[in-house]
Amino acid sequence: MDSSTQTRVIVRVRVTDIPGKPLRRHTTLAEIFCNQVLHRPLNPQPNPSCYDGMHIPEGIDSDNPVKRWLIYDINVQGPLNQEELLDIPHKVFLACKNGEELTFIPREIWTEEAKLRCKSYCWGGRTEQMLIATMREQESKVVGQKTD
Repeated sequence: MDSSTQTRVIVRVRVTDIPGKPLRRHTTLAEIFCNQVLHRPLNPQPNPSCYDGMHIPEGIDSDNPVKRWLIYDINVQGPLNQEELLDIPHKVFLACKNGEELTFIPREIWTEEAKLRCKSYCWGGRTEQMLIATMREQESKVVGQKTD
């Protein structure tokens, strides 16, 4: 998997298999995934050039061994409409506990169904995209002031 391409990653995991604090599970899983699969750190801080977005499912902090789908938008560089979103690569993985470590097993057979199920999630996160739009607007005002 190319670590610099805009990609939607969907991971199926038993939430109690994710190490660390329950309220950080979505971030912890993303950090482990980025290190193991992309061979780079997670970049969760929204900024106009590029970031990694996370969609947090209900029940991620459960004490019970429930399974959840986690959606990560890798290398977000700007907004995408639904048609554009369906055109970018979607990669689906099953995260399994292997001793004390998580292993990510590609599940290509799940890709088409996963694409349909998660297409309603705004690429990069709705709030994050609004924040980025505001940042870009402020940047353009500053650049405009410098040229005056």
